[in-house]
Amino acid sequence: MPDFSSASVAATLLVPGEHTLYSPQYVVTAGHVKGSSFGTTDISFGYKQNKYSVIEEHNHPSSMADIKTLRLNKLVTEVAPAIVSTSGAVNNAYNKNSIYTAFIDLVEVIKI
Repeated sequence: MPDFSSASVAATLLVPGEHTLYSPQYVVTAGHVKGSSFGTTDISFGYKQNKYSVIEEHNHPSSMADIKTLRLNKLVTEVAPAIVSTSGAVNNAYNKNSIYTAFIDLVEVIKI
């Protein structure tokens, strides 16, 4: 069974489930997902009682890429981050549609 614990379970000013923890303090989401300048965006993973505040946003430098990262105010300890595969860097592995039916390249986002 897939482990979706790295997906958000609650979020203020944002819709839960639209954010994925890929590092203990960083979240990836779509660039068009907006918070609000009128308050702090809080995200929860695992349990709604544990809240993490977004303290930085980094949009992808290309306007063609609808992706951004969010930095949290502290390390998430309730769940493990999603495992980021690196097999696509070898022999175009991600082009094998029989194995990878859908894929988003996070390599450029992680560099930001």
